[in-house]
Amino acid sequence: MLNDDDALEIFKKSTAGSASSFLQLQFSTSAVKASALATIHAAQKKAPSTHLDLIALALHGKSADMSKVIQMIDEMVAVLKSGQTDDDDKKAYCETALDEAEDKLKGFQRQIQDSDAAIKDAKGSISDLDAEMTALVGGLYALDKSVKDATEQRKKENDAFKVVKASNAAAGALIKMAKDRLAEFYGLQVSAAPANFLQVRQSEATPSFIQTKKAETGGVIAMLATLAGDLEKETAIATANENDAQADYEKLVADSKTMRKDNSAILEDKTAAKADAQGALETHEDNMQGQFEKMKGANDQLKATHKDCDWLLSNYETRTAARSDEIDAMGKAKAVLSGADFVQE
Repeated sequence: MLNDDDALEIFKKSTAGSASSFLQLQFSTSAVKASALATIHAAQKKAPSTHLDLIALALHGKSADMSKVIQMIDEMVAVLKSGQTDDDDKKAYCETALDEAEDKLKGFQRQIQDSDAAIKDAKGSISDLDAEMTALVGGLYALDKSVKDATEQRKKENDAFKVVKASNAAAGALIKMAKDRLAEFYGLQVSAAPANFLQVRQSEATPSFIQTKKAETGGVIAMLATLAGDLEKETAIATANENDAQADYEKLVADSKTMRKDNSAILEDKTAAKADAQGALETHEDNMQGQFEKMKGANDQLKATHKDCDWLLSNYETRTAARSDEIDAMGKAKAVLSGADFVQE
């Protein structure tokens, strides 16, 4: 009656949208197995699975115990869910580990860049200090040389002054001796006044030719007196020049001594600064070496983490989808196997 076309059409209209059924169906074991296998085979076409293969193999058995197959399905679903949990945990670990390894690597790279900049600064400071120290040493050498040259020049000038002074003194002594002899011989008296060099004593008893000779001698003495005056002036000028030159030399020596002391102190400061810069350079270089080693370790760790995680991260979505399909297929197969009212063939 239900297979009649008119009745079937009426039945479809009256039960549309309803989950109720007026029929109690009975399925044979072979039919249930076939339905479950169809579900399993459909899932196998999407993605090969050993779990589905095992269930299909069990369902192919002649005397398959459905309760055992259902138990197998439950166990396999539990295994799949456990595997998914492991993948989820591993994925979370890998993402965290990769982020930490990359951050650590970047941190060491930044430290290396900072150390490199510090090394360049230290080398620049050392180079500048070397140039300044070289200039200071050169200045001290030039200063010492100038003092040495000035000392030699001063000695020459002083020796020349002594020669002039001694020569003028000797010449003056000779002139004085000549004047004294002439005055004594002719009975002349040398006047202290520059304008009148001689005063001649005359007496009525002195012959005229002697008086004439005395007059001539007075002119010679006057000339000698002029020479003596020139010598004295020359000695005075030489003495003044000598005193000025000696004062200039002493000032040069004093200023040079002060300058040398100041520049030597600056040189000591620069030397200490260079030693500090060299110490800082060595520290930065040691730090960079250590940072390179740490960076290498971090890079090795990152590579190892990639090796351990890349395959899972690349295939996580596919594996998750495949497990979901497997669990869904086994759920449907279990529903088929659990929901049927079995009868013996």
